Amino acid sequence: MKPTALAILEQLTAGADFAQLALQYSLDPSTREAGGDLGWVALGDLIQKEVETLFLPCPPMPAHHSL
Repeated sequence: MKPTALAILEQLTAGADFAQLALQYSLDPSTREAGGDLGWVALGDLIQKEVETLFLPCPPMPAHHSL
């Protein structure tokens, strides 16, 4: 899975279209056909783990790729 993610990241960095890559690689059938678009998400629609991931601060992380 990590090699695929890195390949997708390289394509995005090179200017590839996110929606096109989502159609090709997304594992989420509910957003794949929308090109990875989640639409509007209300806080009440999320489970606790998603809330923590999205809204709680995280420690600084080293960058592996420069822009």
